[in-house]
Amino acid sequence: MSPGMPHADVAVVTTLSKKAPDRARAAGWTIRNRLTLIVFAVAIPFLLMSAGIIWQVGEHERANRREAILFSARTLINAVDAMISKRVAIAQMLAASPALRADDLVTFRQEAERALPALSGGWVVIGDPDGQQLLNLSRPAGTKLPHRNAKALETQRRAFETGQFQVSDVFAGAVLGSPIVTVEVPVIREGGPPLGLAVIMEPKIFLALLDDNDLPEGWLAGLIDRKGNFIARSRDHDGTVGKPASEGFRTTARQSNEGWNEFASLDGDIVANAHVVSPLSGWTIGLAASKDEFEAPIRRTILLASLAGLCTTLISVLLALWAARRIATSIEQIEQGSRALLRREPLAFPSTGVPEVDRALDAFSHTAEAFTEHEKERDEREAHIHLIMRELSHRSKNLLAIILAIARRTARQTTNFKDFEGRFTARVQALATAHDLLIEQQWRGASLPDLVRSQVGAFGLERVTCSDDPILLRPEAVQNVGLALHELATNAAKYGALSTAGGRIDLHWTFVGSDPDHRVLRLTWRESGGPTVTPPARKGFGSFVLEQTAPSMLGGPAALQFEPTGIVWTCDIAARFVTGLTGAAVVSDDRSHEPARIADGVAEHTP
Repeated sequence: MSPGMPHADVAVVTTLSKKAPDRARAAGWTIRNRLTLIVFAVAIPFLLMSAGIIWQVGEHERANRREAILFSARTLINAVDAMISKRVAIAQMLAASPALRADDLVTFRQEAERALPALSGGWVVIGDPDGQQLLNLSRPAGTKLPHRNAKALETQRRAFETGQFQVSDVFAGAVLGSPIVTVEVPVIREGGPPLGLAVIMEPKIFLALLDDNDLPEGWLAGLIDRKGNFIARSRDHDGTVGKPASEGFRTTARQSNEGWNEFASLDGDIVANAHVVSPLSGWTIGLAASKDEFEAPIRRTILLASLAGLCTTLISVLLALWAARRIATSIEQIEQGSRALLRREPLAFPSTGVPEVDRALDAFSHTAEAFTEHEKERDEREAHIHLIMRELSHRSKNLLAIILAIARRTARQTTNFKDFEGRFTARVQALATAHDLLIEQQWRGASLPDLVRSQVGAFGLERVTCSDDPILLRPEAVQNVGLALHELATNAAKYGALSTAGGRIDLHWTFVGSDPDHRVLRLTWRESGGPTVTPPARKGFGSFVLEQTAPSMLGGPAALQFEPTGIVWTCDIAARFVTGLTGAAVVSDDRSHEPARIADGVAEHTP
């Protein structure tokens, strides 16, 4: 270089020398060609992957249909078990009749006739150990009665041997001569032979559960007994009741408690069948359809998925080719944007008409904005954490206030520390159990069946008849209802129905009121079979909770009745404390401060 050459000329020479290799690298495939190659390289594996996905979709659809049908079978068998359980309860109640145990069949007949409306067309039979019918409510008093059917007598003997109720298979009744099924309960008597009490059911009562209108088109439902004979069938019930089901159905019922199988039906067609065996009766419910009907929706799903995949692939290839052409002409904008980003300059690009390129350019211009948004989100998260901490502090204070009120009230009702410690610990544990349910549901509330199990379970749920409607209570109601149930269960275990072997508790709830906007949930606790009840001379903490705190906090009246047969407590829960209702208004108002009112409600009555 000449000593007199200016510096600007040096820069120009350097720039030109750097551009020569760039031109050399320009030789080869163009961007458009390379993108086209990428399109086809992606499209072919995509087609193969689509085929695999479609196959998986078909298998998934098949599995979903099987599970849905199995679920329907489980639902049907649960409904059958519910019908049987109701009759078992009635039979056990009648078996405990003093008149029956004293051989006073005239008085017992009057008692049994009062229970007939609950049997939905069924009736009661009493037989001696040899099978001679002593009483049959399907026949007038004084009618000469035959011996029981051999199959009925076999079921009666099983009940004698086990001391438990037994459910029979289907057989022809000795009086009617038509198919029947029975629930057998032993009647053990001191100083005399046992008697057999049977609740007779005609198989047609199960037809309402197997109605064709409630089944998918083309599907068939059947209920068979332990020996594989039809009890009820959604088609041709009268022609099949008491007769054997298909060999395939009987075999699958013997091999597993539930499952999915394919076999030949009574008509000779290959059917797909879901079955579930009842643990209560040993009966089996089956839902079946021809294999072609079962596979038809799956084939439609595969066909639609194949067409969708093919169309999607074709459109994707065409759009990719078009985009490749547009990208080739717009690549320079990306290069310029990259350089501007490196220089930390404000970015603003005109639209290139290529969505992918425009999104890339927008990403460059929004990079700086992302940092600002990040700072904003961090501040919002910190504010949210502070809010949660304040709410946690509020709920903790409310809970402590409730515990303090319980302690004060319990102290007034006890005379020594040991008694105080036991009662106080039990009540705080009941409160903690309700609190655990709320925490499990992230403080959104708790279901009433779960609350009953948590509070009454320790005293024995086997003697408690309880509704199973999944009613959801709001958090402010859970603690009050839980505390009331604890007091009722504790009293029943010490003095009431749960203190004797024959005691029972009926706990149910239902909505009352014709106006959907003003309905209330009525909760009823009813004891029976326990010691004779007399009103107490002095009311304690439990009476205070049941008669004052609960109605005050739950927005409805409550009544505690000391009937001779057992305590009856009724409480109406306002709709605003119930959420997740079917056919009723769902309350969504924010009452997060309600627990404080509950604590005050307990404390304000304590001097």
